[in-house]
This record gives sequence, C-alpha cells and structure tokens, in this order.
Amino acid sequence: MAIQHLRPENAGGRDMWLRVADLTVDQSYQADISRSQLAKMVPWNPDLAGAIEVSHRTDGRYLVLDGQHRLLSARAQHIEFIRAIVHQGLAVEDEALRFVLLNTQRRQPKALDLFHGRLRAGDEEAAAVVAIVTEFGLTIPRHHGGNIADNAIGCADALTRIYATGGDFLLRETLRVVEHAWLGNTRGHSGPVVSGVAGVIWVYRQHPYFSISRLAERVSIVSPIHLAQRAGVIAEGRQGAHGGGTASGSRNLGYGLYREAVREVYNRRARNQLPAATTSDLRRIALGQNPWVAS
Repeated sequence: MAIQHLRPENAGGRDMWLRVADLTVDQSYQADISRSQLAKMVPWNPDLAGAIEVSHRTDGRYLVLDGQHRLLSARAQHIEFIRAIVHQGLAVEDEALRFVLLNTQRRQPKALDLFHGRLRAGDEEAAAVVAIVTEFGLTIPRHHGGNIADNAIGCADALTRIYATGGDFLLRETLRVVEHAWLGNTRGHSGPVVSGVAGVIWVYRQHPYFSISRLAERVSIVSPIHLAQRAGVIAEGRQGAHGGGTASGSRNLGYGLYREAVREVYNRRARNQLPAATTSDLRRIALGQNPWVAS
C-alpha cells in the first residue's frame, strides 16, 4: 500500500509533560533497540532530548510513536517526566504510518550543518580547524552543491577527525601536502582523499624511510581520481580477507583503503619502501607507541 499523509485532524498534537512510568511502546512497528544510541543519551539532558511523539489511545494508554530510545534512557536514569507531543484518536495503522513518516521524511542534519553549528556554539575544536584551514587560503563552505569556490574544502567531518587524531601538526601537514599536490583541484578536497593523505602521515610519521616532502612530491604526479580507482582495486582484492585498515589505529581517520593507495604511490621507485601496516602496528600507534623501532 502506498504511504499517504495522515488525516489533518491527527497531524497536530498537544505539547505536554508526561510521567515516564505511564509510557509504553508498541513493538509491532518500532525499530530494534540500539545500545550505542542509548549510551549517547547519558547523562540525561532535557533540552537535547526535545519532545517525543506519543499516541493517547482510547483505552487510556500512552504509546510512544517516535522516541523509544529517549524513553528507555529516561527510564534507566530515573527521570520522572518527559516532554511529549501527544496525538489523540490515532488508529494503530495511523501510529505505524506516523512512525514511518517521522523516520523517513524528517531531514537529518548533514555533517556541514553540524560543523557550523558547533562553530557557532563556540566549540574550540571546530574553531581550531577553521583557523588552520584559513591559514592555507581555504574555506569550509556552509552548504554542499551550487557554485563551490576552488578554495572550498567541504569535508568538515574528515578535517575534524584528522584534527582530533593528530592536532595542529597532522591537519597542517595534511593540508600542506594536499594543496601542494592538487591546488585548485576540488577533487583533492574530498574526505577520502584528504583522509588517505592524513593516514599515511600519521601512521608513518616516525618511520625512518618516511618524508613529508617526498609524500607531497609523489602524490602530486597522480590525480585524486587515480587514488579513488586504486582504493577500489585494493578493496576488491581484500574481499573475504581480513586486512589492515580496520584496526583501531586507522578508524580514527577512516578510509584505510585510501591510505593504502597513497602508500603505494609513495613507494613507487623508492629504494626504501614503507611496509604495509599490520593490525598490531595500528594498535600500537593508537596507543601512542612507535611500531617502527625495536622495543
């Protein structure tokens, strides 16, 4: 049956505070519980929780349409009341339909929106990222799409992860290499490419055969598209196998396949090669150790 909009008389709802103990959930149409999502709601913050959506059934029960994770978190933290938008007179079919609409048609904030929101809220990490990006004559656009300037770098998520992993040093050196290699080429500003460069710098920064100047020189002779294609080939070769790039040391940056593609480019025609990082190497790096020297 095609999804249709709710009847106008059921589309509103009354803003109320309800007792948490009086609320329940109809599991016939609700999603499975996510423990990781519950963990994000500790400690309880009523401002961030907002209002859940509730159906007040004719039998007197209050059924949660949207917000079961908030309900469970509030219950676990012994919160007595929770704000709710309460709908009267919904049949179970209407409840299920509203659940679908709320979880498919409601716009989720994008990474750039969240980044600029953090920036506006005075987040120090976001401000530090912007300051370093500005040093290189780059800007983080407000939105994706449209006429994006050549100096725009929209991978705010990747930039934030890079800064969180290696601070000023890692973000500056990454942008230095990227801008040397692909100045004016916006494809070089994609999250996977930037993260791949950052991954090589971070993983091999203490290796005796690694040089940032050589990295900048080597990647400048290939295109960002080449790196994407090579990462795809590496992925195909790893199907069904357990390879490097998924251990904790690389998850901070993500895009381990792009890191490997950049490492391959670095090694071309090099007498002394950078070895592939093992899972053990990546774990040691994540712990702040240097895997490239003897213990």
